[in-house]
Amino acid sequence: MIKRYVQNYIRNLKYEDMISYIKKEGISLTDKEYQFLFTYIKKNWELLFCNREQIFKDLKHSLSSTTYLKIEPILLSYQEKYKSYL
Repeated sequence: MIKRYVQNYIRNLKYEDMISYIKKEGISLTDKEYQFLFTYIKKNWELLFCNREQIFKDLKHSLSSTTYLKIEPILLSYQEKYKSYL
């Protein structure tokens, strides 16, 4: 059930919504990083359910170290908050 909810959410996610959310978290990215994250989310959302560690590896490899250090605590907090659903 939750997987279907996430799938629908991601399907309807707009680029502008993602940018707005990231900025709301106090993070500013380059256009290239925004584009990478949007594409990554759209293609790899199922990793949330089967291989969350891969998400961290991919982001660490693909984003600048400064950006990754800003995003990692947010990812960890959401992972902890929603772990019973995933």
